[in-house]
Amino acid sequence: MIRFQVVLLLILTFPFIGFSQELNKSTDRLNSIRLQIKELEKKITSAKSEEKSSLDLINQYERQIALTDALIETLSDQLKNLNSEIEKSRQELIQTESNLKLLRQQYSSYVSKVYKKGSLYDYELIFASENINQSLIRLRYMRFFADQRKRDLSNILIKQQQITNRRIRLNSQLEEQKKVVQAKLQEEATLTDQRERMESAVKKARKNLKQFNNALTAQKKEEEKLQSIIANLIEAEESRRAKAGEKGSESFKKSVEYEKKAATWENLNPNFLENKGKFDWPVPNGVIITPYGKIRDNTLKTTKISNGIDIAVRTGTNVHAIADGIIAKVDFIPGFENIIIIRHNSSYLTVYGQIRDVTVKEGDRVNAGSIIGTSGGESSTKGPSIHFEVWKGRDHQNPEGWLARQ
Repeated sequence: MIRFQVVLLLILTFPFIGFSQELNKSTDRLNSIRLQIKELEKKITSAKSEEKSSLDLINQYERQIALTDALIETLSDQLKNLNSEIEKSRQELIQTESNLKLLRQQYSSYVSKVYKKGSLYDYELIFASENINQSLIRLRYMRFFADQRKRDLSNILIKQQQITNRRIRLNSQLEEQKKVVQAKLQEEATLTDQRERMESAVKKARKNLKQFNNALTAQKKEEEKLQSIIANLIEAEESRRAKAGEKGSESFKKSVEYEKKAATWENLNPNFLENKGKFDWPVPNGVIITPYGKIRDNTLKTTKISNGIDIAVRTGTNVHAIADGIIAKVDFIPGFENIIIIRHNSSYLTVYGQIRDVTVKEGDRVNAGSIIGTSGGESSTKGPSIHFEVWKGRDHQNPEGWLARQ
């Protein structure tokens, strides 16, 4: 019976354990984002006192707004999951109370019969049997019903405990719901304040229009230069691969040497294309501050193209390879720190930029999740972050489509 109760308790609590793990993961992300916002607030205060360029301050505000947006989105997801769990808990509580009511009715009926007819009634039935076989059958059934009544009584106690546990859990979830709602409202108010401060900074910057436009032009050129350097590195890597015979003549492709080289790439695991949308992020709890593709900034009145994404993360965070691969290139770009290119199967490549400390070298084979370096970006206009790109040969892809939802 004890073992049965333990198993039943595990069945009861297992869904809640899964939810708690998801809640903890969400809380970790919230704490990480809040810490970045707190550090950024100090930098903004410092930038104001040191009278740094208006564009630097605007970039800091942009990052802060992106982080707060991510914070609100995470809180919204948390609230949605909580509401779902609360409704599930309510339904389970209603069902358990209904089951308890039925068990009590059945048990009450049995006790009432025993009280009315007395305990001798069972023995009278046995002695009134027409033969031995009938007596044995009646005795066996009586024992069965007696055991069933004991089980019913035990189940009543278990159901009562379940109801107590579920009420405790529901109350806990309702308290958590209140906290999340309050936190979300507070962050939405903070976001409004941040947007107002940024608009004020932009207005101030535009008073010195020439200096502001020059700074914008310089920043755009620097970003385009970095994108061009990365594209050239990819081009050079593809050319090197072709010259090495990996895309050689048909006669070479039939050789044993080619088969060995092809196997080196294609036997990497997991299959890159089949895992689209499932890969872990290169950094934990990161927030995208620059999306992929054509970006129109209505505040600064600028347009730019990004071949990848910038992910805000604390300086020194471990950067992981998203899939098995071979380090194809490690290089340093002034203003962009270290860059790492990893080749995967089916001609896919991933690019990791703004790397402060590199822990791999060209030719190394890495697994999904392997640490390849730590994040930098302190001197970048984006602030502490990493740059991430996905390429299929010479064609860049939208990295967001390859990563799992956080």
